[in-house]
Amino acid sequence: MEGVITRALYLAIEPDPVFAIVHLPALVRSDATGVVLCPPFGWEEMCTYRTRRAWADALARAGHPAVRIDLPGTGDSAGSPRDPQRLAAWTAAVAAAARWLRDETGCGRVAGLGIRFGGMIAWLAAARGAPIDDLVLWAPPTRGSRLLREVRASGVLEIDARLEPDDAHTAGSRNSATPAEDDGFLDMAGRIMTKETVESLAQLDLTQLPLADPACRRVLVFEGDGVAMDQRLHDYFEASGADVTVASGEGYGAMMHYARYARTPTAAIARSISWLSEPGGPGGRSSSVAVDPPPTAVPTLPTLELDHDGVAIRETPIELEPGRLFGILAEPAAVTSADVCAVLFNAGSDRRTGPNRSWVEIARRWAARGVPTVRFDQPGIGDSDGDERTYEDLAAYYDPRITDHTIAILDELQARGLPGRFVLAGFCSGGYWSLQGALADPRVVGAFAINLPFFVWTWWSRRVLHGWWVYRKHRSDDPVIIAGTLWALKRASRMLPLGRRVLLRALPWVPQRLDVDLNQLRDQGTEVLLMFRPIEPLYKDLLADGRIDRLRELPNVQVKRIPGSDQTFRPLPLQRYVSDELDAALTRVLDSALPRASS
Repeated sequence: MEGVITRALYLAIEPDPVFAIVHLPALVRSDATGVVLCPPFGWEEMCTYRTRRAWADALARAGHPAVRIDLPGTGDSAGSPRDPQRLAAWTAAVAAAARWLRDETGCGRVAGLGIRFGGMIAWLAAARGAPIDDLVLWAPPTRGSRLLREVRASGVLEIDARLEPDDAHTAGSRNSATPAEDDGFLDMAGRIMTKETVESLAQLDLTQLPLADPACRRVLVFEGDGVAMDQRLHDYFEASGADVTVASGEGYGAMMHYARYARTPTAAIARSISWLSEPGGPGGRSSSVAVDPPPTAVPTLPTLELDHDGVAIRETPIELEPGRLFGILAEPAAVTSADVCAVLFNAGSDRRTGPNRSWVEIARRWAARGVPTVRFDQPGIGDSDGDERTYEDLAAYYDPRITDHTIAILDELQARGLPGRFVLAGFCSGGYWSLQGALADPRVVGAFAINLPFFVWTWWSRRVLHGWWVYRKHRSDDPVIIAGTLWALKRASRMLPLGRRVLLRALPWVPQRLDVDLNQLRDQGTEVLLMFRPIEPLYKDLLADGRIDRLRELPNVQVKRIPGSDQTFRPLPLQRYVSDELDAALTRVLDSALPRASS
C-alpha cells in the first residue's frame, strides 16, 4: 500500500509465538496512537479479514501505526485450538502485541480495536493490565455466555453434520494427533472451541472487571446495524469515569457476509481515525494509563520454529510475483527435504489458512515429512494485493489467466531453490486450478482436488449446471422474461446432461475431454486425487454415465466419496477423513514408481 510500510513477523511469546502483520506510516509521531487489531472468532474472523487489513492500512496512512495478529491456535500463529488455557493465551497475546507496538514505534498511546469477540479480548486484556490506553469496540458482548450462545446457534444452523450411513466408518481417523471426538463445539466456519475454553468464556463477565486509571481512558463504541449499544456496556464505562463516545454501526451487516461479498465499512473506519486523531482526546485526556514496565521487551522473529510430532520445522512469510502475492512457506528445519514441493490453493475467497484451518495443519504435517509446502493468497484474497470485489463474479475464480499465473508461481518457487517437482492441492476452484496446472506443466506430479465443480470451465457449467439459475427460487415479482428464462434454463439443465449421456453411450468411441486430459496426466506420471461430496453435481454426473468406473481403472487416479454433505467438510469426522486422504495421496506421490517427467 502506497505510503504504508507493511511487514510480517512473529512475536516470540509464550506459550505460542504469534503471527503478526504491522502497518507503519512513513513517519511515526510521538503523539500518534498505535492500534492493535484483535480478530473475532471463527466465521466472523474469516468474513472481516480484508476489512481489518484495510482498516490497518487506513490507520497507518493517517499516521497511526497498527498491528494485526492471529491469536494463538488460530490462523498462522503457533499452537492448536485444542491446547489448554486458550483464553489466557489470547489475552497475553494482545498484551504482548500492545507492548511491542509501543516499544517499536514510540507511540504515545495504544488502543485495542476489536469487532465482536475481538472487542471482548481487547477489553479483557486492558482490564488485566495490558498496556492499552483506549478501546475501539464494535458490538462486543459483555458476557462470554452470550457470545457462546450466538456462536453455538449459528454453527448448529449452518453445519450439515450428517454422515452417509454406509460410509460413516470410513470417516475414522488415522491421524493419532486428532482426538476421536471433540468435547466442545464448532462454529459455522468449522473452528473448534474445546470444553475448557467454553467453560472459561462462560464464566467471563467483563462488567465485573475494573479498569485501572479509568479517567485516563477513552472508549469508542460502534453500535450494530440498527441495534443500540448494550446497556450494560454503557453503564459500565459511564460508571468507571472513562470518556465514552458512541458511534453509528452502519455497515456492520454488510461486513459480516462471506469474504467474497463482505463490504469494508469505510464510514466506521473514517470515524475511528478522526476519533483517534482528536488533540488530547475529549476532555484533554492526553496522559497514558499507568502500567508496570515488563521485565523484558517482546522479541520478534522473522521465522517461526515449531516442533511437529518431534520433527523441527519452520515457517517463513514470503512474497511471490506476479502481483505481490503473500504466502507462508513451511519446510523441514533439520531433515533432508523430499524432492517435491507442495502448493495449497485458496478455497474460494478463504485466505491461505484453508477450510477449517486445514491448510495450516496439512502444511505443517507435510513439512515434518520433508515436503516444503506453500500456502498462499491469490490476488485480492487474504494479504495479497488486489481488489477483492473481483470475486463477486464467480467467473473470476475460473479466469483462464490463472493457469499462466500458476506456472509463474512454480517458476519463482523453483528459482528460490525449492524442489522443481510439485504437488498442487485445493478445494473447489482451488482443485480446478490444481488440475489445470498439472495439465499445463509436467513438473506437477500430484494434483489433489476436493469438491471439484467441473473438469472444464464453460459459461453453461458455471452459470447453469452449478450456478444460481438452478437453485434460485421463482418469486412472484419476477418479470415474465426472467421467469421464462429461469424455467427454460432449469429444464435445459436437467435435459441436456441426459441427452449427452445417451449420446456418449451410443457413441462410446468418441473421445471426451475428460478422457484426453486424464490420459495426459497418466502419461506424464501425475498422481490425481478427486474427492466429492455425494450430492456434488459432477459426482452424480460421473456415476450416471459410467465414467467413474473408467476413472478408477486409471493407475494414477483415486476417486473418493466424502462421507458427508457439508460443503467445506466442517464436522470433525469429515475434517479427519479429508486430511487422511490427502496424506495418503502425498504418500503415493513420494513412493510412486510411475514415470516422472523431468523439470
